[in-house]
Amino acid sequence: MRFHSPRLILKSYPGLTEVLRYAQDHGWSVVADSPADPAAFEHRRVVWRRHRDGTLEIHYGADVVTENAYVFASGGGPGLTRSLAGMLADNLDVWTLDDLVEIAAGPGGDIRPDMLVRVVMAAPHEFDGRVFALVHSALTAPEEKLRELAVWSTSINPWPQFRALLTEVAKRDRSAVIRHRATRMVAAFDAAGD
Repeated sequence: MRFHSPRLILKSYPGLTEVLRYAQDHGWSVVADSPADPAAFEHRRVVWRRHRDGTLEIHYGADVVTENAYVFASGGGPGLTRSLAGMLADNLDVWTLDDLVEIAAGPGGDIRPDMLVRVVMAAPHEFDGRVFALVHSALTAPEEKLRELAVWSTSINPWPQFRALLTEVAKRDRSAVIRHRATRMVAAFDAAGD
């Protein structure tokens, strides 16, 4: 079984140079490098491994659609994986989840769409009430584009708790487009078993 840390969102996009420098300076070797495919919603991905460890990996991704780049750690055990993620956070210029949540909420509670995506990308694998509350607020915002983005963002980190929110949006949103997209997202959650 492999363990994965939550994504750490790089402050710069695409940010690959910074991650490459860190990997080279610390003895990591590239073991995979795949280009982005925007038509298939595939991110640019690079994976590094340190051969003396064998199981620990650094993963880099660049989402060309949202123009966000991230890193995360993976490994054979939770302790080493968390430790590597901590080193990445300490050595790379990344947003903390706390910073992202605070910035995304904006002054006066106006949600920043660019930061909403980053918050959901950086969310932990387990349910986080702050992230959920932010997505909930975005799903009920007056701006249709923000509601649409919020529906889509639930697919990034598809917690089962999002399903009930999406079901309500599918029934009650004032926009037929948003209702349709939420209905499709609920179907995707159901197909995935969430």
